[in-house]
Amino acid sequence: MKFRGIECTEALRMLELSVVIPVLDEVDYLGPCLDHLLDQEGDIDEIIVVDNGSSDGTCELVESYRERTDKIVLIHEAKRGVVHARNAGFERASGDVLGRIDADTRVRPGWARSVKSFLQNDPSYAAVAGTAYLYESPWASAQHKLHDREVAQWGPVRSMVAASGNNFAIRRSAWEAVRDSASCRVDLHEDIDLSLCLRAKELPLAQYTEMRVELSGRRGITSPARYYFYARAGYRAYKRHGLESATLRRVVFVDWLMHSLRWPVCRLVGTGASRPLPVRQDQQPQPVTVG
Repeated sequence: MKFRGIECTEALRMLELSVVIPVLDEVDYLGPCLDHLLDQEGDIDEIIVVDNGSSDGTCELVESYRERTDKIVLIHEAKRGVVHARNAGFERASGDVLGRIDADTRVRPGWARSVKSFLQNDPSYAAVAGTAYLYESPWASAQHKLHDREVAQWGPVRSMVAASGNNFAIRRSAWEAVRDSASCRVDLHEDIDLSLCLRAKELPLAQYTEMRVELSGRRGITSPARYYFYARAGYRAYKRHGLESATLRRVVFVDWLMHSLRWPVCRLVGTGASRPLPVRQDQQPQPVTVG
């Protein structure tokens, strides 16, 4: 079987799922992340933690989990940047489906089965993202209600252009089709860039509302000055693919403005720890190739 010109033998057997977690100094968050995954280990074939240079005990924490199960693999990527850690994890993974979450992601019950069943039952999609609910945020309750209302309007499945890497899965065959065109720049969002590489190859991306996770609201305490560069990194990803526009610039500005308005409250009552943003400002642009 083929979807969009890519051979798809996966539908003939049960899919195997590898989950990749890039980490850098995540000792405070990674434990609960792994606990939630291991609660579903019957549906997960391997968990690959990619250390990107941690010095806070993250690796020691992973080793303690490895004493409990052989499903957890720890690898190291010396080149700094989420994109390099993600790529190393995807290349090491053995599954038909490559899951990708963050260290502060807590998958909800049934997450892994939702990933596998969705891609098993609908071979027309190359990748799938889910929905996310905040914890450690003063806005969590309001965000949950708003998000549930939006999900009710969308229905269980909808097509989307770009997905977040904190709750994402891609077929191995689709990754192999786009990995050479995906950027290794560290000044743009690697998850948006990967999504747009799929789009350029006409490989559909879905959002499946049963694929649910919880995320820390810790980014809410990032200063507005630093967050502006983070927001602009999304714009850079679209620009790399020739999709920049005045409308997109307004979206980025509104995102930054709303963050700035919420920031004082988050700083006062938020419970998450401040984290370095996963993008840097020292990268030169690279041309996009999608041939």
